[in-house]
Amino acid sequence: MFEFLKDRGLRFYDEARGDFEKGYYDFCLFHSEQMVQLLLKYLIAVKIDDFPRIHSVSRLFKEVANLYGQGVMDFYRDNISIITALEEAYVGARYIDIEFDKEIAAQVLDFGERFLKMVEEIRSRGH
Repeated sequence: MFEFLKDRGLRFYDEARGDFEKGYYDFCLFHSEQMVQLLLKYLIAVKIDDFPRIHSVSRLFKEVANLYGQGVMDFYRDNISIITALEEAYVGARYIDIEFDKEIAAQVLDFGERFLKMVEEIRSRGH
């Protein structure tokens, strides 16, 4: 029922990788943020049959951690600087002139791969 969240999230990540190749680092971060946001909502939705209508990745991580355990919170804490950059990109894409360089975009894509592995692990455990 909520597979559309996962599918759209993965499409946003495809866009992020394409943005990186084009040198559109601000959009790389924005599309990565959208991927994370939608996949966190997906994890919540498959557990409680609904998802929150909020946009804060930090708040969504905390909700997912409450549902799936400490490992999610550890992942969040280990990646807080990247998550903060993603949240800045989400706001910046709409309201402020903000730029990101190739190095941060590369770190975000690496984070995205690790995030996707975490999501796959959670789903494979049958949560």
